[in-house]
Amino acid sequence: MDISYIFKVILKRKWIIILCTLIAMISAFFFTANLKKGYKSIAQLSTGFTESETTDPTKGVNFLQSELRFNNAIENITSPKVLSLVSYSLLLHDLIKTEESFTRISDSRLDSNKLKEKL
Repeated sequence: MDISYIFKVILKRKWIIILCTLIAMISAFFFTANLKKGYKSIAQLSTGFTESETTDPTKGVNFLQSELRFNNAIENITSPKVLSLVSYSLLLHDLIKTEESFTRISDSRLDSNKLKEKL
């Protein structure tokens, strides 16, 4: 197939391509305009115990006890009381230390290896 033929077909159908693009852009705007803004954060949490600490190699592995301790830790972290205290602490931090809050990451920090590893 010839490249000039492809360009002729594209130029012949340019209004269809432009119209489809505009329809997609406008529909995407209307579908997402009223959505609630959502943010995602990733964190690593140390619970203070691991399976190797909770089990004795001579007695065998007690997965139920490890799972129970981990589930209790998750329940405590996701409880409404703890979440409200964390939210309150973050809000106070942003209101009191205004020079440190709501800042963009500088290019030098963005280029650092430590931040690239986290992303």
